[in-house]
Amino acid sequence: APFPDAPAARSTRSVLSTVLRPLRLLAERLWVRPEERGSFAFVHDALPAERDFVLRTYPLVAAPLLFLVLGADPSKLEGEGLYALLLFAPAAYLPFVLMHVPTTRTPEARWVIETSPVTAVAEDGGAAKAVAVRLLAPLYVGVGALVWVVAGQDLCLRLWPLAAAVGLVVLRVLYARGVGRPLSTRTQDLASAWSDGLGGAVLGLSVALTVLAVAAWRLLPGAWIGWALLGAVLAAEVAGARRR
Repeated sequence: APFPDAPAARSTRSVLSTVLRPLRLLAERLWVRPEERGSFAFVHDALPAERDFVLRTYPLVAAPLLFLVLGADPSKLEGEGLYALLLFAPAAYLPFVLMHVPTTRTPEARWVIETSPVTAVAEDGGAAKAVAVRLLAPLYVGVGALVWVVAGQDLCLRLWPLAAAVGLVVLRVLYARGVGRPLSTRTQDLASAWSDGLGGAVLGLSVALTVLAVAAWRLLPGAWIGWALLGAVLAAEVAGARRR
């Protein structure tokens, strides 16, 4: 009996992926280890094309950020403080994003990774870096551009690099707690990943980042501290990737 034709693959290209291509190439050149490149490319291309991932994570992140923007008034002191919170908010919502990294409608497609000679450590490393490049980077750039335009370049230059550095550190810490194999689990089976550790991190992370945002807004004397910290974090990541 003839088998039905295989469904045609949908393209994973988008305007955002085209814009981010130089950053992706730079990350593959300097940051992603050779053994991580398969997992990096797999998650970078396939995860944003997963409809369940998009429908669950994008509104969860966008809605609170929108409320912060609507409530902030740069002409008032408390409004400027809300913009400081806005810069640190992406890191606070990382658990919601990472919880859905394993989600997929076609877990059988993981044979591409399962049959490759790649360790779980390399797979997790590539997936975490793909999340940073494909999801975190445009989110931080967008939030930073908004704060620059509405609240002024002084606030943005003073707090944005510190917020970006904190986001990278939080991503590493949360991934170390266990996220699950990327694109491996159907949506209805994701509850275990939430209860295993990421759910408990939300409240503590939100409180800690709120305190850090307010403290940085009130106490940070200039932009050089944040830029120095961001440079140190990036240098440590690149040095770790270059070291075999």
